[in-house]
Amino acid sequence: MTKSLNILIIEDSEDDAVLLLRELKKGGYEPLSERVETPDSMKAALEKGRWDIIISDYILPGFGGLAALDLLKQSGKDLPFIIVSGNIGEDIAVAAMKAGAHDYIIKGNLKRLVPAVERELRDAEVRRSRRRAEDNILQLNRLYSVLSKVNEAIVRVREPKELYEKICRIIVEEGAFRLAWVGLLEPVSREVRVAASFGESDYLEGIRIVAADVPEGRGPTGRAVSEDHYIVYTDFENDPRLQLWRDSARAHGLRSLAAFPLHTGGQVIGALTIYSDKPGFFNDEEVSLLISLSEDISFALDSIETEKKRSTAEDALHDLTEELRNLTVHLQEVREAERTSIARDIHDELGQIITALRMDLVWIKNTCKDDKALFSKSTAMLALVDSTIQSIQNIIASLRPGILDVLGIYAAIEWQAEELKKMTGISCDLMLPSEEVPISETISTNIFRIVQELFTNITRYAKATIVSLSLNRIDDNLVLSVSDNGVGIRPHDISNPTSFGIIGIRERVFAMGGDIKIAGSPGSGTSISITVPLQEAG
Repeated sequence: MTKSLNILIIEDSEDDAVLLLRELKKGGYEPLSERVETPDSMKAALEKGRWDIIISDYILPGFGGLAALDLLKQSGKDLPFIIVSGNIGEDIAVAAMKAGAHDYIIKGNLKRLVPAVERELRDAEVRRSRRRAEDNILQLNRLYSVLSKVNEAIVRVREPKELYEKICRIIVEEGAFRLAWVGLLEPVSREVRVAASFGESDYLEGIRIVAADVPEGRGPTGRAVSEDHYIVYTDFENDPRLQLWRDSARAHGLRSLAAFPLHTGGQVIGALTIYSDKPGFFNDEEVSLLISLSEDISFALDSIETEKKRSTAEDALHDLTEELRNLTVHLQEVREAERTSIARDIHDELGQIITALRMDLVWIKNTCKDDKALFSKSTAMLALVDSTIQSIQNIIASLRPGILDVLGIYAAIEWQAEELKKMTGISCDLMLPSEEVPISETISTNIFRIVQELFTNITRYAKATIVSLSLNRIDDNLVLSVSDNGVGIRPHDISNPTSFGIIGIRERVFAMGGDIKIAGSPGSGTSISITVPLQEAG
C-alpha cells in the first residue's frame, strides 16, 4: 500500500530530483512534489503548500542548503529538513545538523533516504503531538485558574457589584482575554446596561444593547439574555450580524466573543460577555468551562459541585502532563540513539580515513627528509591532520562519550570532571563508590546527561571555583549530590518556566521515578540532590 507524501525539493538538477522521487516510490511512497531552486520560489512554495518534508541539495547557484534552512526557520513551520548532496564533507554535514538539518545523505548512496524520511516523519509527528499537549495544558491551566479564583471570590465577596468587578478582572488578568463585562437587564426598557467591566472598557462607551429582536439586540449579549442560552461569535471582522459594532471592535482589537446568561431565582438578569483578540478562539472545551463559570456566578455552586469540577480539571491536567512527560522521554531516547549512531558513523568511517591519511603522511615525512620543501609541507599537513583527529574526537565525545559505554558511569563522570577542570579551571571534588554499583544503561545515560547539564550551568552562571560531586547507593536508591561555591541560584530561577536547563534535569529525574531538591541563596552557592530508584520506573 503506497503512502502519500508532499515533498518540497530544493534542487537545481531535474535529473537528481527524479532520482529522489524514484527512490521514494521504491520505498512505498506516492510523492507529490514541487522542485524549487531560488529563495523566492521556496518562500512561495512554503506559503501556498502543505508539505510533509523538505529535501535540499547543499549547493545551488546563488542558493544553498543552509540558506534554505534559514528560510524554513523564518517561516515558522516545523518540517523535517534532509540534505542530499554529493558535494559535502563530514565537517560541513555536522555543522548543517547543528544548524537544524535533521539528516544528510550522499547523492551517490540513496539507500538511507527512505529510512531517514520515515524516521523524520515519525519524529515530526511526535513534535506536533507534544505541541498539542503543551497547548492543551496551557489552555487548561489558564481556564482552571480563572475558574478557581472566581470561586474564591464567590466565597469571600458578598456584594454583587464588587463580585462582578472582581470576576471581570480575574477573567482578563488570569485568562488573558481582551475584555470582560457584566451587563444587567432593565426589565422595562429591555436594555442591557454595564454593571462592571475590565480590559478594553472604552469599547462599551456609547454602545446600546437591548434584549429584543431589533438590530441592537442581535449581537451575542442581547441574544444570550433574550434566548437564555450562550452565544459564540468567532469572527468579529466578517460576521454580518456584528456590523453595528465592527468598527469599534476593530479599533480595540476584539476579534471573537462569547456571551453567557446570568440568573437569579431561575430568571435571566443579564449576561457575562468575554472578548478575545484572536478569531475562532472559543472552542468547545473552553465554552464548556465558561458555561460552568457563568453557572457558578449565577447559582454559587455548593462546595461538592465545585470540588467535582476542580477534580475533573486536575485529572485532565494530570493526564496531559503525563502524556507530555512520556513524549519528552521518547524524544530523549530518540535523540540519544541518534547521537550514538552519528558518533559511531563518524568514528567508523571518517576516523578510519583520517587515520590512514595520517599513516601515509608519516611515511612521506620519514621518506623524504632530504627534500626540505616536501618534508616541511608533510610536517605541516601532519599537524593539520592531528588537529582534525582531535576535532573529530571532540565531536564524538560531545555526541556520546565512548567511556560511558565502555567503562561506565563512574569513569564517565571522572572524565567529565577532568574536562570541566581543563576547559574552565573549576576544580571538582569527586566522591564515588569504591565498589561498582550495578546501574542500568538508561539510568547511567540520564545521570551522565544530568551531570553534563549541571556542569554547563555552573560554568555559565555560578562563577564558582570549586564543585563537589558525590554519587552513592542508599538502600535501593542512587543519590547524586552536586554543590558549588558560586553566587547561588535565586529562588525564582528554580521554578522559572524559562529555566530550560533545570526543566530538562527535572524531567529526566521524574522520568526515572526520582526526586530532586534544589537549594541556594545569593552568595552561598547552590546545592542539588537527586534521588532515583535503582529499579527503573515502569
